Amino acid sequence: VELRDNERVGFNTLVYAEHEIERIARVGFDLAAKRQGRLCSVDKANVLEVSQLWREVVNRVGEEYPQVELSHM
Repeated sequence: VELRDNERVGFNTLVYAEHEIERIARVGFDLAAKRQGRLCSVDKANVLEVSQLWREVVNRVGEEYPQVELSHM
């Protein structure tokens, strides 16, 4: 993870900015809130460093959705 323009960015073969991860996470949380209220975020945090950024951002966004149960796999 490195800092670019005051925003953390993770990279492997692609670059992921926090605002992009937030956008995707919000779609997932919004859908989960309309369904069974559960969201499972799947990543490879044990292999890909960028997954750590994804998990941090998803956890942060999840705080805005207390009605949705978040899990990680």
